[in-house]
Amino acid sequence: MNILVDLAHPAHFHFFSPAINRWRLEDHKVVVTARRKDVLLDLLKEAGEEAHVISGVRNGRIGQATELLQRIRSLIPIIRTNEIEVLTAVGGVSVSHAARLSGRPSLIWTNNENARLSNNITLPFASCVATPTSFIGNWGTKHRRYRGNHERAYIPRDFGKPDRGVLSEWGLDPDRPFSLVRLVSWQASHDKGHHGLIEDDVKRLTIHLEQYGQVALSIEGECPEIFEKWVRPIPPSRMREAIALASCYIGEGATMASEAALMGVPNICFSTIRLGYLEELESKFGLVRCISDLDQALGQIDKWFADPHLTSTFQQKRERFYEETDPVDELLHDWVLELAG
Repeated sequence: MNILVDLAHPAHFHFFSPAINRWRLEDHKVVVTARRKDVLLDLLKEAGEEAHVISGVRNGRIGQATELLQRIRSLIPIIRTNEIEVLTAVGGVSVSHAARLSGRPSLIWTNNENARLSNNITLPFASCVATPTSFIGNWGTKHRRYRGNHERAYIPRDFGKPDRGVLSEWGLDPDRPFSLVRLVSWQASHDKGHHGLIEDDVKRLTIHLEQYGQVALSIEGECPEIFEKWVRPIPPSRMREAIALASCYIGEGATMASEAALMGVPNICFSTIRLGYLEELESKFGLVRCISDLDQALGQIDKWFADPHLTSTFQQKRERFYEETDPVDELLHDWVLELAG
């Protein structure tokens, strides 16, 4: 079978990698298309994955519309030349349209109810829509739901923590605990009208965390001079290693908060955005805190560091999550093949 996988974000690379490897072992042909976004192309290069780079990030409504048309125009000849039988993507704005125009089925994965515009111009054209059970919204008979989240597809239950020696490469003492703080750029279209930590919040947060050990600050985009002393040279492609070794993680992005949760790391998603799968991780499993008030966040951090059983408690919660959710990597593999018939 000939399968096209479109990657528009670094997280999509992690999501699809296990399925891509398995499909190829089963002698299916997998064609990868990619967007020039953050470290995505670096991740593909490190993995030895060849990809058709069909666009780069454009900002603003006109820029995004132009990029969408460019991606659709680029995808259609790739579909025809490679005799693609099924397409799949996360978000899938261009894939759903290119597949429909080419007469091919598409399976679109999404976990972001906040991306209303892209969902409304994408999902009606998809052959099948796959979301977590926590996803708010209904796309009718073509809507498939699974228990869990995207990160369940690539963070295995038997995940092992990296060697702490790697911390010395990032200017951190491997023998001392550290907290990881991650700030995002807030440039995505679905980020409009929302916010995370303001500059004063970041300063208060990092100073507060220093009483519990080292602080590693990672910033997407330009770094204000006042934060430079906390910034560590952690390559974006190795951010999951840093999360796994941290005593706690505080970040503005949902994906990394979910990754921390599935690795059993106490974490706060500091954002005004609310997503179904994060709320489920918080309310049902107690694996993440969704907070947009700094004082509340600082209070939660103090409670965590005062709890001598924190690590074992989070590991127990993590085990429960894996017991009560689906093997998303297997569903991803199977559902794409089923759709192609």
